[in-house]
Amino acid sequence: MGVGESFSNRAGVVFVELSVVGKVVCRYHRVDMENEPTILAIETSASLASVALGEGPTVLAEEPFNAQLRHAGQLVPAIEQLLRRYGRSADDLDELYLSAGPGSFTGLRLAVTAAKALAFALPRLRVVAVPSNDVLALNAFVAAEAFGVAVEHVAVVIDAQQGMVYGACYRLVGGSERGVRGASADEGGSLVPGMEPIVAAVRMRPEALLAASPRPLHVLGEAVRRHSEVLGGRDIVCLSEEYSVPHAANVHRCGYRRARAGCFCDPYALEPLYLRRPEAVVRWEERHGKGSS
Repeated sequence: MGVGESFSNRAGVVFVELSVVGKVVCRYHRVDMENEPTILAIETSASLASVALGEGPTVLAEEPFNAQLRHAGQLVPAIEQLLRRYGRSADDLDELYLSAGPGSFTGLRLAVTAAKALAFALPRLRVVAVPSNDVLALNAFVAAEAFGVAVEHVAVVIDAQQGMVYGACYRLVGGSERGVRGASADEGGSLVPGMEPIVAAVRMRPEALLAASPRPLHVLGEAVRRHSEVLGGRDIVCLSEEYSVPHAANVHRCGYRRARAGCFCDPYALEPLYLRRPEAVVRWEERHGKGSS
């Protein structure tokens, strides 16, 4: 999934294309955004990272980078390049949304550190922490549009090691276009555009997630391939790997919904949402007789 080029200024017209493997599935068009907040969204919860720039509910562009274990060396240049492309600087930012986890420990710490640094430099900057499973779930709308199929329920599976996943399940309550666009219409008070959470994100065995999820069910996430034997079954469709990549554009959509609901956080107290303790910490405590509660 990618976001195409567009050109705009604060009083101009924006036209952005959202595509999957070269196929345009959604277009954004907005005029006169002079009073809308300028937003930076950061997604570093996985090895394929990205940043996005938005004006109000509109995603202007997304800048991806294949960071692997080098998020720290590429995040700042990616942000600078994105801002420069649209004639912006960090001083223009009003809000910052970050994918807060669960996910890569290294990547999550980097996003939190970047948010704290920017908030320290820009006291008026407001920060929203977005659950990474919500970010991934929005890929279901793109898949539905690309394949022309109905998606009623989507389960997200992020690898949690030791045969476990960070699992969550949602019921889709909006059409494909509305979900991808991140429309401002309120679906039952949900903080996820076009979706209603059914199973809250928690570390569990994939069998437990399937048992708690309605059918028909579409499953996506990086843990699909590892647990493919368990996740298969009647009325269950596992989406391909291209829909397992979290995107900063979706961080923006989820974050904008949360921001309008007043869900801002104290950036200085912000911590990654791990849902489990880092493996390195557990091993250190075991080695030193601390246990692993």
